Amino acid sequence: MSTARFPSGEPTAPLWQVLYQDALLEFDDAKLLTRILRARNAIRERAQENLPDPFERQVLDDALQTLLRLEEIEEENSPHRMYPLVVPASGGKRPATLGA
Repeated sequence: MSTARFPSGEPTAPLWQVLYQDALLEFDDAKLLTRILRARNAIRERAQENLPDPFERQVLDDALQTLLRLEEIEEENSPHRMYPLVVPASGGKRPATLGA
């Protein structure tokens, strides 16, 4: 397991946790998707290791789900979005808006 370290060499936390926290706290839209991708890769790498503790596996799964939702929110709010991420439950018809 990779571990992030202080400049002194002392361990801080598992690398996936540091990258996950960096993604959650990123406010720069230009950097956010890269941070999400790096965190997601680190979490998946950790999950591929032999994890005897079911609690840790659940924590990793929860972190992945949070990153996926964060990515969805970022894409929904992106000015470059060309199409909806999800087909509306209305069968593809757009719901009425207040301005329509």
